[in-house]
Parts: sequence; C-alpha cells; structure tokens
Amino acid sequence: KFHFRTILKDVKNTVVDDSRTVGGGPFELIYGRDFALPIWEKLIETMRIGEISRFTCHPKHVPTYFIVSSAWRRECESIRLGKEAPERTHTDLEKMRKDRKTHVAFEIELLEVLQPEEHGYALTLDDKDEAIGTLRELGKTAYAAKRFDEALERFDLALKYSYDLLDKEVMGSERWDKLSDRQLPLLLNVAR
Repeated sequence: KFHFRTILKDVKNTVVDDSRTVGGGPFELIYGRDFALPIWEKLIETMRIGEISRFTCHPKHVPTYFIVSSAWRRECESIRLGKEAPERTHTDLEKMRKDRKTHVAFEIELLEVLQPEEHGYALTLDDKDEAIGTLRELGKTAYAAKRFDEALERFDLALKYSYDLLDKEVMGSERWDKLSDRQLPLLLNVAR
C-alpha cells in the first residue's frame, strides 16, 4: 500500500493526482501480477516502508498512466458515492495521454507491504480452494474464544473464496455440486 502524487513536470508542476486528497485511501498494487503501469513496480521495489521518494519518468515509461488514473478515480468516486460511479472522460488525463514530451514525477510514500495470501484477489483458484478449510478452522477457533468479529471475518473470507470457485464452474457439474455442498457449513457459520 502506498500514497502517491503524480506531478507533471511542466511550468506549473501541475498535480494530476494525489491519493491523500481524493478520498479513496492508499493505493494497493499486487507486485508481480502484470500491473498496467509496470514502472510503479520498479520504483516501489527500491523503497523501504515509511520512505517517501520522488521519481521523475520519461513519458515513454508511463503510456498507460491515464488508464490507471481513470480507473482509480472512478473507484474513489464509487467509494464516496457508495455505489458504482459512471465512467468519465478526464480532460487532464486526455492531455497527458497526448503529450509525449512532458516528464512525469511520482512522489510515493510506501506504507505497507502485504504478502499475497493477505489479498484474496492475488491468490490463484487453487490457493483459494486450499485456504477455505484453514479459514473455517480459524473462524471456529475465534468463535470458541468469543472473538466474534474475527470469526465472522474468517468465515466471510472463506465464503467469498467459495463463491469465486463456484463462479468458475458449470452449474450442476460434479465439481460445482461438491463446492456448493462445501459452502453450506460456511453459510451456517456466518448465520450464527
């Protein structure tokens, strides 16, 4: 997780984006998962937690920034609205996309490095399949210790992984039926 500011190296040093002021919280990037802006992986790889650094990049290294920024802005707006925000055209990003001369600076503050298993969307389907049983057992242990919020969190995550697996199967297939049967105890755990 990191905060970032994107600054055009024009006469005004125009700030294009600032994760602290937009309201979506820190940006999360899953390292090694073919992120749309590979230069950010390279930059963050050189940093330590708590470090704030500024990197200036040639436009050829940020050709997809406008896509990343547009998606990020939409996500932040969705969070603020509490529902999915409509797609918008951002004139500042369009100018940036067309301008192949102005360098771009990224000011990055690295806040936290999470392991892939801490992010469900970074796990493979096999990883999720394997994690469901473990999460259920952790949830049962937390429930027995009267740590109900923790138990619910574990059961919810196991249930989410279960739905992710079901989404990839053909309804009514043997594998789908097996996954569906495995889901019932999780639903009951959440219902407690």
